[in-house]
Amino acid sequence: MGVLDKLSDYFSVSTTTGKRRKPMQTVEIKVKMDCDGCERRVRNSVAHMK
Repeated sequence: MGVLDKLSDYFSVSTTTGKRRKPMQTVEIKVKMDCDGCERRVRNSVAHMK
């Protein structure tokens, strides 16, 4: 067992057909905002969500 064998164990690529990603969901978020600055901050935060 060489170093390359150990490394290949860590980085082995296998196709897993059993694990599938869940489909994306659309959600509705209600946020109280007092001013335009608050609206901008909320929009920027939501834009960076995945």
